[in-house]
Amino acid sequence: MVIFDTTLFSIMQDRDNGRGEFSSLILFLCRIAQVLFFEIILFFLL
Repeated sequence: MVIFDTTLFSIMQDRDNGRGEFSSLILFLCRIAQVLFFEIILFFLL
């Protein structure tokens, strides 16, 4: 679950940088998809 925590932290950092709402939203969705992907892989491995 360390992956999830660091991902949330970097999401907050990206949003604070103010790259624009649209690009930050896309980054947000991509990161969430990454987290879900890792969680599923870890779940099946364990």
